[in-house]
Amino acid sequence: MHTNNLTLLPIDGFDTQKILSILDTMNNFVHEELTGLGMEFNVFDFTFEGQLGLYLGMFVNLGLITDSPALQLLFEFTIEISKNYPNNPYHSFSHAIDVSYMCYYMSIDLGLSEQLDFNSSDIAVLLLSAIGHDVLHPGTNNQFQIAMNTPSAIKYNKVSVLENQSADFLKVQLAKYSILQQLKLEANMTEEFESEILAKITDAILKTDMMYHFQILEECLNIIEYHNNQSKSISIPVGPTVLSPSTITPNSATSPNFKNILTLKKFARDTNSYNDSNTSLNQISKVILESNKSKNHMINTILHVADISNPIRPFDNSKRWADLVMKEFVHQGHLEKENNLPISPNMDDSIIEKQSTLQLSFIQFIVRPLCDCLYESFPKTLIFLDLLVSNSNQWGGTVVPIQSRRRGTDDLVKTSKHLQVGGKRPVETPNRRLSYCAGTIEIPESVGNYLNKMKKRHSRQKSSMSSNHSEYGDSAHSIHEDLEEESLTTVLETLSMGNLAVEN
Repeated sequence: MHTNNLTLLPIDGFDTQKILSILDTMNNFVHEELTGLGMEFNVFDFTFEGQLGLYLGMFVNLGLITDSPALQLLFEFTIEISKNYPNNPYHSFSHAIDVSYMCYYMSIDLGLSEQLDFNSSDIAVLLLSAIGHDVLHPGTNNQFQIAMNTPSAIKYNKVSVLENQSADFLKVQLAKYSILQQLKLEANMTEEFESEILAKITDAILKTDMMYHFQILEECLNIIEYHNNQSKSISIPVGPTVLSPSTITPNSATSPNFKNILTLKKFARDTNSYNDSNTSLNQISKVILESNKSKNHMINTILHVADISNPIRPFDNSKRWADLVMKEFVHQGHLEKENNLPISPNMDDSIIEKQSTLQLSFIQFIVRPLCDCLYESFPKTLIFLDLLVSNSNQWGGTVVPIQSRRRGTDDLVKTSKHLQVGGKRPVETPNRRLSYCAGTIEIPESVGNYLNKMKKRHSRQKSSMSSNHSEYGDSAHSIHEDLEEESLTTVLETLSMGNLAVEN
């Protein structure tokens, strides 16, 4: 893509100097001249103009935007979105850019788009959902909206309040700036195609509600299980399909050669950064999906993983995000106290003293199982597991295993139904809601069933670990060795140590 011909016009608040700064970052990204990308990416290293240029560069590099008028509309759309992110410590425009880049990185650099046969509209759904998934976020969670009976809580019937609000606002802005009509996708933008894309964007944003976390995990496991039953390996073509950014050229005005654009340019390169692993391009297999619905589930999974990816970043970056989210939690606790509401778990001032325990709980019970599931079919994501181990050590703990081979499914289900938390009597209920500082997670009755699926997968993964070390070496082994020592009981007890509440 020859980006030197793409221009932007100054608008209110963006003079020529700022426009040049945006274009400079965009061009450098497309020509791979930016440093500090991959897992080393830190959004706080970028100015606001730099963040804008980075986001625009993703679209340009993928051939989704190919002319200056379309770039101008995407630029103005992104500015509009940024203005409607309140100045929250955590749920900010910087978070939106961070999530957008992680979606790009996972899809392109780690190869998920190639393995899943994503087309241009799938990537567009990811990038647009990511930038708008928390727009209008007030810095307080859904439970607070419901407790305060806010207009949004009433409008959305107390269901995924903030996510519905963000999705609706995003769709209004997409229409205002005719964004979907500007993108070079695999088909002409008919009314039916537009409705399909908007429905995918809405679903992806709604699934960022932590209530759906275990549902996403279970769907991911089912997809991988289906793939494993259908085929063990389908090689991805190598050689002539590898293009440099400068050689990417759309086939026509409406249908770019997106399969070539999505070729994993960095897979075949030897680097010393987090972008590299010992898994080469010809060792990666296509993931066989049962239906387009399965592909949509994977789009939702990628966005969700990107949204909760702070624990799988290098520790300094991860710690900074953890500190920022703590500020929001404490602020909500103060608001609850001012409004005579019960203070939510882990939202009082004492949370600062429990930060390490809470982070370990989040890593062990929430992030780890999902990353572990991804690794089964997406080997480049091994770096996520490595960083989980490394960060757990930094927080002063170890990765608590998901389950033990010594316990069967029946024991796991029994454990999941009886749990004593914070001195309360054990509760028994088919489904539990786990309230923690970022939201409420629905824990399904089948929790033991899919954890048991993970147990079977670990026996295969352990055998492959010996021949597939990453740059962290034995850390990848240790995360699997731990699985033999503990059970789900330990995980739930760890959560209770952080005063996470289990609700009926």
